[in-house]
Amino acid sequence: MNQGSSMTPVPLSYFRVPLVLLCIVAVVCIATVIDPPTGRLRWLLEVGPGLAGIFVLIVIFRRFPMSHMVYYCVFLHMFILIYGGYYTYAETPLGNWAKEVFGFSHRHTQKFTDNKTYLPGQLAQAKPLRLAEFGTVGPPR
Repeated sequence: MNQGSSMTPVPLSYFRVPLVLLCIVAVVCIATVIDPPTGRLRWLLEVGPGLAGIFVLIVIFRRFPMSHMVYYCVFLHMFILIYGGYYTYAETPLGNWAKEVFGFSHRHTQKFTDNKTYLPGQLAQAKPLRLAEFGTVGPPR
């Protein structure tokens, strides 16, 4: 069992993927917050929780680095939040297209976005489960 004081340091090369993903999300956030059709307040209400989650991941990165797969999932999740914050989930062009092409009802287009809390819940369990199973807090191997 790892006693905590002999943690393996995170190699600098491990930072590359999360940093690139963070920069892409930052650029997209800046581009979409400038003039969203639904207003900045709605954008912030939709995207804010995701930004708070990214802030937590940044704060705990050294002590509890996640796998790159987790960062890719967070990256994808942030784009869903940004897309919904920019247009609102009820009026997204992709959702309207799906309603027309596939004959979906309004509820069908929102099934995916109604479950947007699934990924944060899974992330909250990822590190405690890893600690319990492997007894380590170092970088994923």
